[in-house]
Amino acid sequence: FTLSYGYVHNPIVSCDYSHPQNSSVVVGTTKNFDKKHNVNAMLNLRKTFNRFTSSLSFVLMKSFFQYPGLNNVMLRDSKPVIVTNLDVSVSLPKEWLLTTKLYYNWGGDMQMIRIGKESSFDVSLKKTLLNKRLTLSFDAHDIFNKSHAKASWQMNNLTMMQNRMTDTRKLSLSLVYRFREAKSLSVQNAAHKEMSRLKINEDFEE
Repeated sequence: FTLSYGYVHNPIVSCDYSHPQNSSVVVGTTKNFDKKHNVNAMLNLRKTFNRFTSSLSFVLMKSFFQYPGLNNVMLRDSKPVIVTNLDVSVSLPKEWLLTTKLYYNWGGDMQMIRIGKESSFDVSLKKTLLNKRLTLSFDAHDIFNKSHAKASWQMNNLTMMQNRMTDTRKLSLSLVYRFREAKSLSVQNAAHKEMSRLKINEDFEE
């Protein structure tokens, strides 16, 4: 479990608004806003059951920030952003490894931007050969093609919307071969020799 907190005193933020007499004219300035707080929390649970290894992660991001809206109404980030990751790995016979990953963003408000829901589902199949020197990997990314992201931003009398639809489906085949094992370097210097002569290392290990 990880928890972090951030505080910014009088942050400088770009402040945009549409001109009241001509809505097509956008005026942009920078100004000091009131204090801003950010709280981030992450919980990761991991467990192995024989051939199955599952990992579940929750990420929560909450910002406390006020900014001007229409008719002098103060807006604030109300809904936290929550992201969930579920990974499941299965060790199959003959050194095959099957891995699935589910990503889901529940959306929320983060520093003046309202984020919509987004999800993806990935599958990976790996095989090791030649005494684990050769690795064959077949990966499928976002097989249900759920990459449809929405976001909105509002300040003063100006509202911007973003609607992104992309085809992120991807298939990949990769081969990795290791020509030799990693070598460990033995470090020898005056300090090591003196500690060895005084048998400090042996006493520490005991």
